[in-house]
Amino acid sequence: MAQSFDQHAIMTLDLLDPLIYFIESTINSFKSLINSLESLVNLCKLPINPLKPFFQVLNEFLIHATSAVKLNSRPFTLSCQ
Repeated sequence: MAQSFDQHAIMTLDLLDPLIYFIESTINSFKSLINSLESLVNLCKLPINPLKPFFQVLNEFLIHATSAVKLNSRPFTLSCQ
């Protein structure tokens, strides 16, 4: 009875299974580390979010104040007489 070509290909893939499982476990542990760091970052964001509108208004004020100062200022000259 003749053996099919696919039988040897499947056997080769079975030999790669331990390597694939090792790579998957490494990736899963890395994913869990990323997820825990993400939750930590989200906890740090909580106290900052209510202050966001204040900083946006302050930023607008500072931008307009500096542009107004630039328009109204004269270059500094020093005359020695």
